[in-house]
Amino acid sequence: MNRHPALPWLAAAYLLGLLPLLDRLSPWLLLPAGAAILARLLMALDRLKPLPRPWPGLLALVSALPLALQARSQGLLGALLGLLVLGCAFKFLEFRQRRDLGFHTLALFFMGGLTLLYHTGPLMGGYLLLLCLLGLGALLSLYRPAPWRPQGRFALLLLLQSLPLMLLLFVLLPRLGPLWKMPDPRVASTGLSETVAPGAFSQLVRDSRLVLRARFDGPPPAQRYWRVWVHEIFDGQAWHRRPEHARWQTQLAGLPDTPRPLAEGPGYDLLLEPGINQQLPVLWPATSQAQDLRLSPWGGWALQQPVNQPRQVRFSTASLPPPSLNDGDRRLNLALPTGNPRSRALVASWRRQSGDDASLVRLAMAYFRKAPFAYTLSPPPLSGDQVDAFLFDSRRGFCAHYASTLAFLLRAAGIPARLVTGYLGGEYQPEAGYLSLYQFDAHAWVEAWWAGSWHRLDPTAMVAPERVEQGLDQLVGADEFLAADPFSLQRYRQVPLLNELRLWLAELDYRWTLWVVNYDGSRQHRLLGWLGSESLWARAAWLLGGGVLLAGLVSLGLWWGRRPAPEAEAVRLYRRACRKLTRRGVGPAPGETPRAYAQRLTQIPRPEAEVMTEIAELLGQLRYAKTTKPGTLARLRLLVRRR
Repeated sequence: MNRHPALPWLAAAYLLGLLPLLDRLSPWLLLPAGAAILARLLMALDRLKPLPRPWPGLLALVSALPLALQARSQGLLGALLGLLVLGCAFKFLEFRQRRDLGFHTLALFFMGGLTLLYHTGPLMGGYLLLLCLLGLGALLSLYRPAPWRPQGRFALLLLLQSLPLMLLLFVLLPRLGPLWKMPDPRVASTGLSETVAPGAFSQLVRDSRLVLRARFDGPPPAQRYWRVWVHEIFDGQAWHRRPEHARWQTQLAGLPDTPRPLAEGPGYDLLLEPGINQQLPVLWPATSQAQDLRLSPWGGWALQQPVNQPRQVRFSTASLPPPSLNDGDRRLNLALPTGNPRSRALVASWRRQSGDDASLVRLAMAYFRKAPFAYTLSPPPLSGDQVDAFLFDSRRGFCAHYASTLAFLLRAAGIPARLVTGYLGGEYQPEAGYLSLYQFDAHAWVEAWWAGSWHRLDPTAMVAPERVEQGLDQLVGADEFLAADPFSLQRYRQVPLLNELRLWLAELDYRWTLWVVNYDGSRQHRLLGWLGSESLWARAAWLLGGGVLLAGLVSLGLWWGRRPAPEAEAVRLYRRACRKLTRRGVGPAPGETPRAYAQRLTQIPRPEAEVMTEIAELLGQLRYAKTTKPGTLARLRLLVRRR
């Protein structure tokens, strides 16, 4: 088995299946796996003797020890994945029978399928089809060894023939929910933090990862404030959530459902990306009927479980009860640490000029509009009284700086205020009719209380209105925007060709996610209802009829595309010529060879003798010569047709 023709196919399938999983595997696991593949290569080249039977198992057991030590950090799913990858690698060292090769091929198919737990895009779908092609090549090599090119063509033919049946099964088979779930601590939430520190926020808005896609007839870009977190505690340097809100977040998985606001207006669909925070970005106020969503104490919506696969959620605009502010909430939203005397003096001057809270807010917003502030993602560091340093000295920062400063000023003026973080805007694609929200759309603003309700205030709109109306990429230069991600196509929106490629890939991924990854039971029910096959019997009839039709089409294609070998075609043409001459009374004798038959016709003589001599010569070339001239078979067809 050291040089079995299936080994190159198996090695290629293993390496191809391993590539998408590299970020999920420990380096301590990849080292012994690579050593096992290298050892198998040396055995195939007769540079290394096959290992005795106990050694591959013992080496695999020793290599699996780090998996047991890292099981807590890797999670159960990660540990089982690592064990499968390691087992497939060491299986290369103990191939002794054809059964071992067949079992290993099926294990590689399973390892490739596990990739879908982490990557579900359309490009990955094509990648896995290539992996299936290599697996089919390995299986074919077990039972009909052949050179790799014809073997690959035959494997490709089998794969293409299976695609219609695969599509039929995908559409018609019942869509079941996950039969098992395993905790995976490596699935970390990405995006907004529960604590707002300008440094961390600066890194977030340089991130090009997709958060969600939304399909809706919503407000204009300047009004698309996707609300996520509310921060009400300020320690002088950072804003934090109140402790009871943080405790509510940790208890999400076991919280019972509560009465939900009634839907009153148009809705929108969110297609969530894996790994985002359980707290969802929504256009507030909104309501949803999803059973695993819970309404948070600060007016947002949170999922009870993290998003591990693309997920679609429907929201509708709703009318919430009138807000209230009790004494405890008022004290919390007015609390300030000591310090920043210059900012407090400025607020005192505003209070003397204004007659009420609304006029003071107008003075504060006008201050941000008129003073020489600048929007940048690389502001100078602040020390000491940071609000004073930013407001009067540096005057350079981004949304978190301006929102934090405004909230401090309003609290100093006796107006309850809190910091809100979420996302602003998004990229709308009118051809496809959906909006994409990225991590660099992260934004911070202020909610202030006066006249019996909360009001949204965005000082960034006063300093840099382009950030609100056009997006971050239109405001800052290429040196700042996604500087840490030079290969992201988001950086090159100004290059027409690259921007068209980016939009096309985004549209392809959206359609794939919507119709393939997110093809659940409800979507299947609607599709089958449109086809008139909602019942189980109708679905079975569709499945049976479609299977029979596909089998018939495949058989017809195989029969129609069948091409006999050149020597077999030559014999058929010779017999056809003999039948013609038999009807003329000069057919061949039983057992007479073509050359002898042609010589007999020459001796009679017969006018057909010359043509039959050439036919016999061409037949001999096609049947016995190692090489023949191009067009030999075509010349033979022409001669037979003329006779």
